[in-house]
Amino acid sequence: MKKKVILLAAIYLSVASGLSQVEGFRASGRFNGRFWEMMPKAQKTAYVQGFYDGWFLYTGNQNCPEVQVAVVDPYRTRLTFQEIVNEVDAFYREGANKPVPIAGAVRYAARKAGGAGAEDLANLAAELRRLAASGIR
Repeated sequence: MKKKVILLAAIYLSVASGLSQVEGFRASGRFNGRFWEMMPKAQKTAYVQGFYDGWFLYTGNQNCPEVQVAVVDPYRTRLTFQEIVNEVDAFYREGANKPVPIAGAVRYAARKAGGAGAEDLANLAAELRRLAASGIR
């Protein structure tokens, strides 16, 4: 299993390093929907797993309420990695969302899975697009 993870990470890094040089695959220095759409399903799943591994490592030692609200809660979900991939795919089907960094799309998927209403989701998507266009990290 460990060898598979290392192999997937090596594949991801080699593909990511090549694609990251192509115009339009990054927003605010982070990969966006254009990059997401170039990846096969297995690589998307590995990306989401790595995203959450990093998220857990960062948040695991945080006992600060402000960090809980700002960093932990927006990404908390009961979705499987594959379900997150499917939701992120759906998010990026709307052309206006392609510049949004993948982390924003994951946040959108988590909010949607948490039962957010259509208006809340529309507001979040608009905010994510605005942030991507402004270049704010």
